[in-house]
Amino acid sequence: MSLPQKDAPSVSVIIPVYNRQDTAIASIRSVLAQSFTDFELIVVDDGSSPPFELPADMSGDARIRLLRQQQNGGAGAARNAGARAARGHWLAWLDSDDEWLPHKLERQLGFIAANGIGTKRTAIASGFEYRFSDGRREQRIPVPSDDPSMFFSGCWFCPGSTVMLGREAFVEVGAYDQNMMRLEDVDWFARFALEGGELAVVPEPLAIIHLGSRPEFARVKAAGDYLVNKYRSDPRLDRSVRRHLFAYTELEYAASRLKTRKQMIRGAWNLVHSWMLVPRMHLQVCKFWQ
Repeated sequence: MSLPQKDAPSVSVIIPVYNRQDTAIASIRSVLAQSFTDFELIVVDDGSSPPFELPADMSGDARIRLLRQQQNGGAGAARNAGARAARGHWLAWLDSDDEWLPHKLERQLGFIAANGIGTKRTAIASGFEYRFSDGRREQRIPVPSDDPSMFFSGCWFCPGSTVMLGREAFVEVGAYDQNMMRLEDVDWFARFALEGGELAVVPEPLAIIHLGSRPEFARVKAAGDYLVNKYRSDPRLDRSVRRHLFAYTELEYAASRLKTRKQMIRGAWNLVHSWMLVPRMHLQVCKFWQ
């Protein structure tokens, strides 16, 4: 991944797409409607069947590039492909079932300029609005942090759709772990925190996060076990950070199991075990939102 050229756009927006033709088009339109216009948009079709297609009114837009992966490798692999192709000074992720409000990039870049933030050590998230399938809406303003135990406790800031980070930060931390088909964001930002990275937050909702159904337990368990085994003996983690990681994975297992009646008892035990590892007065492992 080379450094940006002098004539490169300020921001490279990267959208991974897998079998989401309609929602991805809505995501793309939310980028094209941004008040800040010095960006390129890289859409990575991650092996969709049928292949993702841009509508006719977008196909001639010079800001959009469509990359195709031959096989589905997951969101992390698609983001890696987009980052390799990116030319901008900043990378901005957007999931293909979410959307941005029109001033999202403008507000984040204004925040960066006002606070003198460089491209190497800081990721900039924003507030967001959860939209549930039953029509409910909830706004969240994430807590900023540079504490590794927070980053090992979950992705409270919806990084797949809120975060902007410098190319230098991505190069320094390294690519997403392509062995992970879930929880790849937790792993990447945990590594980011261990490298001395910090999360800053624009304290207003600028992204819309559409919440869908949870994945099957087997996929969650495979990702959680992989994450735990990856960091179990890592000398950079003290006992407290490891307990936060273990408590977080138990919470993920509980959430997946409790959605079905067949695994209610095991899910309840996962929940109890999470609380035993990190005693607290709220469901999440840490206090994540203002």
